[in-house]
Amino acid sequence: GLDYTYFWKRSLATAVACRSLAGATGYAKKEELFLPGLLQDIGMLAIDKVHPELYSGIGDKQQDHQNLIKFEKSKLGFDHALVGAWLLNKWDIPEKITELVSVSHGDNLEFVNENNAAAAKCVAFAGVLADCICFDHTDEGYLKEADKAEKEFGIDILEFMNLIGSMTREFLETANMFDVEIDDPDILESVAEMAKMTLELSGTSANQAA
Repeated sequence: GLDYTYFWKRSLATAVACRSLAGATGYAKKEELFLPGLLQDIGMLAIDKVHPELYSGIGDKQQDHQNLIKFEKSKLGFDHALVGAWLLNKWDIPEKITELVSVSHGDNLEFVNENNAAAAKCVAFAGVLADCICFDHTDEGYLKEADKAEKEFGIDILEFMNLIGSMTREFLETANMFDVEIDDPDILESVAEMAKMTLELSGTSANQAA
């Protein structure tokens, strides 16, 4: 039932997004966030082994991560972030990584160790950035996510669109290095251009409103 091709594609995109966002926000140890990003959805693999029927029949809905989380909670009472953190703890993975995975969907951020607070925000928002390049977004969708970035990190729309563009290029390079299948590279290569067009449309609309 689990779409493993999409799973690895999004996991790698999230890892790249964690590192890119950390760099954009001035987080000193951005390389440390690659692994929590890569592992934040590992709980889905465990769930698929224990409940192989869970993801069957939902098809492309697996690509809408927010709805996927709601689906898991409705069926299981918890989501894959909690399962992933439990699994990593069993494997004696460092506590910081385990904690970042546990809050990777934005839940319980207020309870994170103070030393991990900035990293936790990056890891949680990285999923949003990953969806920008892995899941179809309209112009309105991009602007909605850009608004979130400004509220959370003070990143304005120009910085956000530049971040999406650079992250997409880095993702393509990293996917090739990791031999991760990305379906249609031409589509992903156009994401940066789409982001640029969205930025131009936003500027035009603002000028007209003024």
